[in-house]
Formats: sequence, C-alpha cells, structure tokens
Amino acid sequence: MPLRDQARMLVFAGDAYADSGNLPEAARCYLDAIELGIALPHGGGMTPLYYGTICEAIGNAALGRALDKLDARTARAASERLLQIEQKRTPFSKILEQENQYVCYEIGSLFTRNPYTAWTQIGQTYSEASEATSFLSTALT
Repeated sequence: MPLRDQARMLVFAGDAYADSGNLPEAARCYLDAIELGIALPHGGGMTPLYYGTICEAIGNAALGRALDKLDARTARAASERLLQIEQKRTPFSKILEQENQYVCYEIGSLFTRNPYTAWTQIGQTYSEASEATSFLSTALT
C-alpha cells in the first residue's frame, strides 16, 4: 500500500473516532499521519520528501478540520506532540546531500554501463563522447 494511502487510512480512522465523539483518539490518528510524512524523507532525497509532504498535508488538513472541536486538554496534548514531531524533521540540507549522492551514483553508473551511448543521449557527438569518457575515466580513478 502506498504511504499516502496509509496517511489517508489514518485520517479515515481519525474521522471515525471523531464521528463517535472520541476526539483525543481522532487527533492522535491525524498526528500519526503528519508524523508519517515527516519521517518519510529521513535518509532519502527529493522523492521521499515529495511523498512525505503529501502525507503531512493529508494529516494537517484533517487536524485543521477538527481543531475547533478539541477541548483545551486535547488541544494542548496535540500541540505538544506536534512540537515533538517537528523536531524529527530532516533538515533540508541533509535531503539535498542525499539527492546529490543519488544523482552522482546514477550518473556514474550510466557512464560505466555504456559511456558512448550515455554521451550521445545527452547530445554529444561520438568524438566528444570519446574525449569526455577518457577524461572522466582518468578523473574518477
């Protein structure tokens, strides 16, 4: 099951709790969806960040709809948990580092598989590809 569907299931469960009057449990489910979204990019690049942002938005929207119905105690507990969740957020600089490592790996593997095809795919002539491949081979060793 895709992770955004898991976030939607958490919101669905939270809505069921809210409909039955159990708002603290509903808030917990919404916060779980937010936490899923914040935890998702940990150790990954831009793609996990994208899907994490979607999960976080799903949970945020549901929590926002229920906010005015929460009593003071539940709202305070939700606020404290939200602060704890926020501290788990991966810094954007780390996400960019992971993305850079992934892109460098993919480019390197593209050129080690078939360097001439790789260069011609990016619009280089055969002679330019040969020169560039020789340069890269010496630079990478």
